[in-house]
Amino acid sequence: MLWAGYSLGDVWRTTDALMPSPGWTAASGGLPTFRGVNRIVPHPADAAAAWVVMSGFGNPRILYTADGGATYTDVTGDLPDVPVNDPVVDPAATTTLIAATDLGVFRSDDGGTSWYGFSDGLPFAAVVELFRHPADGSLVAGTHGRSVFRLRPAASGPVAVPDGAAAGGAPMRVARTDAGALWLRWDTETCTAEQYHLLAGPLEAVASGAYDEAACALGRGGEQVVPMPRQGNGSAFFVVVGAHGAGTEGPHGYRSDGSARPNSGRGFCGIVSQDLAAACP
Repeated sequence: MLWAGYSLGDVWRTTDALMPSPGWTAASGGLPTFRGVNRIVPHPADAAAAWVVMSGFGNPRILYTADGGATYTDVTGDLPDVPVNDPVVDPAATTTLIAATDLGVFRSDDGGTSWYGFSDGLPFAAVVELFRHPADGSLVAGTHGRSVFRLRPAASGPVAVPDGAAAGGAPMRVARTDAGALWLRWDTETCTAEQYHLLAGPLEAVASGAYDEAACALGRGGEQVVPMPRQGNGSAFFVVVGAHGAGTEGPHGYRSDGSARPNSGRGFCGIVSQDLAAACP
């Protein structure tokens, strides 16, 4: 079974693609004309079913056929009105659709009726291609000019960081942007929290860990741009703090004996672990 889409909106299919002279059948029933076909995703189990993504703005942009292209149903739903570049269908639950768009990645768990943002950890860039790895089922996203990313869920059993010790892994990097903001990048392979906060303080207070500014809810993607901390002498220290989804306790917030710290504790990812209370929710 092979599907083919054209730049003017036509769709064709053949059921004998491996034959020397395959026969093709028109499968454009009800599709909008003069709109290019961006992608066709065949159903993983039903040879007569497929999802077709049309280029441009306005609905329909994602359509579904269950009868070999004789008719189509619009499953764009409430997806934001931006171009859709590539969809992925969960083979274990085909009502779960994930769409790459010019505004990031969106997901639907009801076949396309309703959509929600699924871009946590991705840069602010168009996502032009999605790929579901057949070996491990991981989702890979290719962006326009901002590299390739693999979706990695937060770990269920993160490594404890003893009091006063550092989490292993790559060090945090900070740099001043042209716009005068602060660019951060930290290690999310070792530090597997579901949420992160940034704490900043005067450089002379780095030994005590006393800070006076916080940028909260940085997500868990490992990269973020935040306003430049306002330090009087221009020198500051920064620490990234791990927290769970509610933002009140870090998966790395453990004492050296393995017991969890109270809610005021924080595990510092890749920097230093001290029992400080962050000024974040």
